[in-house]
Amino acid sequence: MKKLLSAVIFAVITVIPVKAEPVTMMVLAPVALKVANDASPHVIFGMRSSGGQLLEVAKDIGNILRLPWGAVQATAGAPFGYFNDGMSNIWTGVCAPFQLVTDIILLPFAFFGGF
Repeated sequence: MKKLLSAVIFAVITVIPVKAEPVTMMVLAPVALKVANDASPHVIFGMRSSGGQLLEVAKDIGNILRLPWGAVQATAGAPFGYFNDGMSNIWTGVCAPFQLVTDIILLPFAFFGGF
């Protein structure tokens, strides 16, 4: 828990722009390196676990495009036997935005390795 807290503090501190003198940076560089070494396993774990969740988001975005494709299949492709495939694609395209919202809500938990 202590390492995770130091990783979060390190991430917040690195975002804030600081105007420091070179002497101050020389004094604080060893401390920053120690914190970075302590935080690196947690950062790598968070990046690894969030990568899978980002792929799920990309898949859901792609599934949204199955709605218009299914409409084309169900109407123009019906005489050629594509009606059932079109209805399946329409249903997948209708469900995709809800899955996308769910995956985006779960994304911050994935960044911190919540699941």
